[in-house]
Amino acid sequence: MAVAFLQHSNSIALRLSSASTASLGSSPSSRKPAFLGGLRFESSSSLQPHAISSSSSSSTSSISAGDEALEAHVRNGDSSEEVVAVPEESSESEPEEEPSISSEDVRVVQEIGAASRAPVVPGRIHGRLKINLDLLLYKAKLAQRTKKKFMADAILRECIRDWADDGRAYVALGTSLVKSGKIKEARKLYEDGCQACRGENPYIWQALAVLEERSGNVSRARTLFDAATVADKKHAAAWHGWAVLELRNGSMRKARALLLKGLKFCGPNEYLYQTLAIIEVRMGEIEQARTYFTKATQANSKSAASWLAWALMEAEYGIKASVRQLFQRGLQAVPRNGHIWQAWARFEAKDGNKGRARHLFQRGMELNPKDVVLLQAFALFEYDCGQPDIARRHFRRAVLIDAKHQPLWLAWGWVEWKEGNLDSARDYYQKSLAVSNRNLNAVKTYQAWGVLEGKDENYGAARALFRSALRLDSQNMPAWLSWAAMEERCGNAVRAEELRTQCLQQRTEVVEEAPWDVNISEFLAPTIEGLAGILDPAEKRRTNPPDIAQELGSADKDFDIDGFLAEKFPWKYKPPQQQRSPIAPKNLTNKP
Repeated sequence: MAVAFLQHSNSIALRLSSASTASLGSSPSSRKPAFLGGLRFESSSSLQPHAISSSSSSSTSSISAGDEALEAHVRNGDSSEEVVAVPEESSESEPEEEPSISSEDVRVVQEIGAASRAPVVPGRIHGRLKINLDLLLYKAKLAQRTKKKFMADAILRECIRDWADDGRAYVALGTSLVKSGKIKEARKLYEDGCQACRGENPYIWQALAVLEERSGNVSRARTLFDAATVADKKHAAAWHGWAVLELRNGSMRKARALLLKGLKFCGPNEYLYQTLAIIEVRMGEIEQARTYFTKATQANSKSAASWLAWALMEAEYGIKASVRQLFQRGLQAVPRNGHIWQAWARFEAKDGNKGRARHLFQRGMELNPKDVVLLQAFALFEYDCGQPDIARRHFRRAVLIDAKHQPLWLAWGWVEWKEGNLDSARDYYQKSLAVSNRNLNAVKTYQAWGVLEGKDENYGAARALFRSALRLDSQNMPAWLSWAAMEERCGNAVRAEELRTQCLQQRTEVVEEAPWDVNISEFLAPTIEGLAGILDPAEKRRTNPPDIAQELGSADKDFDIDGFLAEKFPWKYKPPQQQRSPIAPKNLTNKP
């Protein structure tokens, strides 16, 4: 039996090795990418580097711009004005704490190892049924949810060993390794997965591309996204990820062209339409952005991100009634989405409806009691309403939920600085840097702490903090302007002007080159639009936004939040008491 098992294993290994050699030796014309074979990808060869040129701007009002930008950074927290399907993260992942290994984990891993040494049964693939792979992946997912990382990784490695040509285990294990800070090991795992799957699995290519992008290897990430689209041109996530990469690097035309290609091959997709709408907003084409948002919500009416992004755009350019209807549609789609509750509450607070804003915050916290971002926004709202004690209460509750949420410490420190408690503010800034001192939130913390020390006349410490912020991000304008404003208050006008000059030199602007996959009509479109504006400027250059109430006809004008929640969650919210007709008393007189 043992000899037969060894012979069977050797034959499988020979077949796998011959298949890998054949895949690596295939010609590039087959359009099936392999990883280390040095293959050339067709569309990636036409990508050209961006041309960089310095831009200048006026610095007359730059003295107070640093403090205003600091307040804007703190108030925004983690909520951004734009909603992209792929959230932004830092280029380097913070390692997580390794969980303790329990005896139960060791027992389960030993059982998995014993099951893998079972004899080969005819009719199975590599000695195991395919359904067992699905069950093991589900078990690994449950282990990850219960924070049993050791058990989950052991199960995933077992899946990779027995089903080497299935990409799901590679992606799941690689994601776990990236969260633990093991970047090199995750990269090696993805490369092995690409070879084992013969370059035909777009999910592994995409995961490796995202890893390279976060590591700062933008050109290599482009090549890997290209490989993912070659492996499966209908893989919408690859087109979207590639477009987001170009968008983050300032190439809006390339991002737009990639999204249009994705729609051509994949059909209607909410994420592609949503990102296209955001690009149109940046380019000033509001009507076209509304069209894309409409298509995104039609592709998936339950997409909270699409409704939220559309509402934020209308809050900037549209009508207030339309904004409230869009928020309403988003809550009807996903009632527990904390981002919609936060954005709607902040919109009402900005519009002066403090009571309605507080009501929205409270209902959002009832549905999302562990949402730290929503709780942080609620605390800042209460501070703006003149309730610092209530704000501190919310901050303490948020810290108990997630003490590693860095913007929380930054916002709390800013509140204490405004209240004059400098020692408490320094303590909270220090705790913010203890979470991470290498990401964008660390830059904001250094800048805020520098402003504090400058106002307290600790100029040496303030300069050191500003240098730390600019060492991480040399193009951070609030840090430059805050430093220049402090030097000007000290009487060092020459030094302040030098800092402003350096700020202008550090600011770079990406010049858009000619797109590599557009036709001649797209080049002539701006000229044609300009001529049309000259001939008919009244209709073509209309600035008043249209009312989109007709497109949102199903939305109620007066949305009853409590009634909606009582209908959706009757076990949590009691419906309003209905008026009952009075019952006539019975005749209690004794009959004769």
